[in-house]
Amino acid sequence: MADWRFRLAEADRAAEAQYDVEPSNAQFNWDEFDPDQYVTQNYRDFQSDDLKIVQTLRDFFAEHASGQPSRWGIDVGSGANLYPAMALLPFCAKIDLREFGRRNVTWLRNEISNEQKPGYSAMWDQYWQVFAANDAYHQVEEPRTALAQRARVVRQSIFDLPAAVGHGHNVVCCGIPDDPEERVQCRYSALRQRAEAGRAVCGRVHA
Repeated sequence: MADWRFRLAEADRAAEAQYDVEPSNAQFNWDEFDPDQYVTQNYRDFQSDDLKIVQTLRDFFAEHASGQPSRWGIDVGSGANLYPAMALLPFCAKIDLREFGRRNVTWLRNEISNEQKPGYSAMWDQYWQVFAANDAYHQVEEPRTALAQRARVVRQSIFDLPAAVGHGHNVVCCGIPDDPEERVQCRYSALRQRAEAGRAVCGRVHA
């Protein structure tokens, strides 16, 4: 069963073939990343590590973010993954999915809503069922409709985040290699965003 730490192994090997050393985040060609293959390999079947992440997100937000969905949420480095945005649904009136790879941006927009279907694919129902075990999420009657209405996909790098985008943030920085300078830039950008927003619901930095 794939662990999330190794999910980019194939992409990493392809990138390393182009460079004498491991490429930095800026050098990696994120536009070549294949979201459909990534989803099939990692999210079509519910992995145990993702189950733990979903449960942790659900319980944390349910405990610390009560009240009406009035916040502005942000998921940074969304990739081809909807469950971080799902985690924000009971608490956010607007949700930004900020992603740098162009193919991921197209995938997100098509997956959330398009002319052929009213909302996300059926494969994400298994994730929502775990969220809905908590009353705060269970009260969201139509999660597909809610996500389609509230979510906005924005192409943006983690290094270019605005100083303050709202009151409730779920900050995720993914795909950062072992470049000390880039790690510092990533963390600074995320933490600056939280600090200048006044009060953040949650900040989690994966690097």
